[in-house]
Amino acid sequence: MANSLKFYSDSGLTTEFTGNLIASQNVDGSTGDVDFQLWLGSTNASHKFEASSNPGVDTITLDIVNATAVWAASTAYSLTDEVRTSAQLGYYFECTTAGTSAGVEPTWTNAPNVDDTIVDGGVTWTNRGPFHEATEVKLATSSGNLGAAVPGQSLGLGVEILGGSVNAQEVWVRVNDATEVIGTSTELSVATVETDEVDV
Repeated sequence: MANSLKFYSDSGLTTEFTGNLIASQNVDGSTGDVDFQLWLGSTNASHKFEASSNPGVDTITLDIVNATAVWAASTAYSLTDEVRTSAQLGYYFECTTAGTSAGVEPTWTNAPNVDDTIVDGGVTWTNRGPFHEATEVKLATSSGNLGAAVPGQSLGLGVEILGGSVNAQEVWVRVNDATEVIGTSTELSVATVETDEVDV
């Protein structure tokens, strides 16, 4: 049976939230923080959810995940593949010449500007500009707690989450406009630790 604990965009758990967080930004930094409100829950009121690592003991945690892959050595890359650097530099690269990467990560700081290129074995990467690192994002269980939340820190949701819309866990996400670049940020998503679904 597939786990029915999911993210929703409404408290009644009628509209499932899928995909990544999409934050539009202004180049002058005037956008400020971008907040998202989600609910984590299940429409199955006769079930509960516990962390798989140690059910009923370990805390169910929520984290922000960067969906852009980290660069890998000796890997075949195709045109338009995107990577981020292993060091958090705050920008990403697109494969503009397909091939196999070198055995050692390139010196990304040699291509610090948008549209700068860098050769990596048989691959040419083009700097496509800034993006948000997961460490720029705050998580909280209410909008009022976002200000005190620590960027990049996991959010503990307790040792169990009960099913049913009345028990849905409200989750707030704040993306800090640290990039100050116009555009739409789509690389971030939310994820929980692995959970077990059991009868109440």
